[in-house]
Amino acid sequence: MLGRNQREAAARCVPQAGLALLARPVGAIKLVGMKTMTAIIYPGETGRWLVAFNPETGTTTQGRTVEQALRNLKEAVELYLEEQPVPTRRGAILTTFEVEHA
Repeated sequence: MLGRNQREAAARCVPQAGLALLARPVGAIKLVGMKTMTAIIYPGETGRWLVAFNPETGTTTQGRTVEQALRNLKEAVELYLEEQPVPTRRGAILTTFEVEHA
């Protein structure tokens, strides 16, 4: 069960009101207009590049700066959405957790 803060965060990830929906196969929708997407950006293995990941589509790209990585991710997601419908799953919930290690 999601806590209050998690429910509120998840609610912010759903498509914005007022977007037109077109008929698509079950499990996918086609949005006409703008949609807020999630970007997770983190340093790559070498540290010279940043990796940008969109969990809604599974799209991944990179850039040397946060701005470049985000710009590249936006372009990659837009190209993806030209060919594929938007998945109906809700947006990501980003959190942290601790693990024990030796």
